Amino acid sequence: MCIECGTRKEFLIFQRNFAKALDKTKKSAILIAMITVNQEKSMQRNTTQRIAIMRNMQSRCDHPTAYDVYDAVKTELPHISLTTVYRLLNSLNREGLLRRIVVEGESDRFDADISGHSHAVCTVCGRIIDCPAVSGDDAPFEKLLEAYGFEASCCDMIFRGVCAGCRQKQ
Repeated sequence: MCIECGTRKEFLIFQRNFAKALDKTKKSAILIAMITVNQEKSMQRNTTQRIAIMRNMQSRCDHPTAYDVYDAVKTELPHISLTTVYRLLNSLNREGLLRRIVVEGESDRFDADISGHSHAVCTVCGRIIDCPAVSGDDAPFEKLLEAYGFEASCCDMIFRGVCAGCRQKQ
């Protein structure tokens, strides 16, 4: 039984797809196998567009908009449309393979790092910085949610302020 996937059948599918993808980098191989497992669960096709978008997302350190992804992927897939990129990013977000970052007044951003972490947004330049989770820092939130009898499935925290680079320019 696979902890990530839930059932033995899904684990075997994951194992088979991981073996097929080993010629890629380890990170890409894991992602391609995870995409395929999620697609087989949701009956979606494994397309070159989906894989190209995930590879692009994994290769980035920034938090791109859909247009940024489209601009990067169209060199590899010249016939891909911006609508297709939006649809696939939304699908990958629903499947838990990408995180959507909603910043008020701006285009949504996407993050391939789905580990528990927060983001800091610079209000001057718009840069988004990953803030790693600190062990035990969600204890106050757990107590608050417990007081209301609320069971949270996820938490997205965004800090707003001025980054070090913009502070130095001021």
